[in-house]
Amino acid sequence: ALNDSNIILSIDGLMNLSKNENKFALKLKGENIKLNDINLTKKYEGSLLNFDIDANFTGNRIDNADGEVVINSFSFANNGEIFVLDSAYIKANNSASPQFIEVKSELINGNIIGKYKFSSLKNSFIGISSEVMPTFFINKAKAVENYNRFKFGFKIPNTELLTKTFELPFMLSDDEIKQHDSIFN
Repeated sequence: ALNDSNIILSIDGLMNLSKNENKFALKLKGENIKLNDINLTKKYEGSLLNFDIDANFTGNRIDNADGEVVINSFSFANNGEIFVLDSAYIKANNSASPQFIEVKSELINGNIIGKYKFSSLKNSFIGISSEVMPTFFINKAKAVENYNRFKFGFKIPNTELLTKTFELPFMLSDDEIKQHDSIFN
C-alpha cells in the first residue's frame, strides 16, 4: 500500500508464477490520485483520479491471457468536470480459438472475435482508425509481423462528458462501429 498526500494506492491479491500458466487474482484501489503531482502527466494539473478494480486471469503472456477485469468504480475530475464510470466488465479468452474480448459498460459495449495477437491489436486499430480519421493519426502505426484476422463491433453512447473531462480532440454520439471479417497488418 502507498499512502501519500498525492496518492492512496493499494494492491492486494495473489500471483502464482510457479507453473507454466501464471495465475493472478488482484484487487487494485486508488484514491485521490493527483496525476500531475506524482509526475505521471503534465496535462491534467489539479485533476483527481479514483478507481476500484478486480482482475482475475491466467496466462504466461499477454497473448494467451484468459480472464476478466471488473471496474467496480472509476472517477476522474478535471477542470470542473467529473467523469464517473459506475462499472465495467472486460473478459478475454486468448488461449482458445476463436479468441474473443468482450467489453460491457455504460461507456462502451462490444467485442472482438477471431484470430489475433493481443499485443498487436493496438497497431491494427490505429491502422483502421487512421484510414477513417487521418488527421488524428499522422504517423500510422508500423505494420506488425503477424496478420490479425478478426471482426469487431462496438456501441458507444454520447462521449461528451468523457471528451470534456479528458480534453480529447474528438467526441462520439450514439455511434456503432463494426468491421466485418478482415485481415489487418
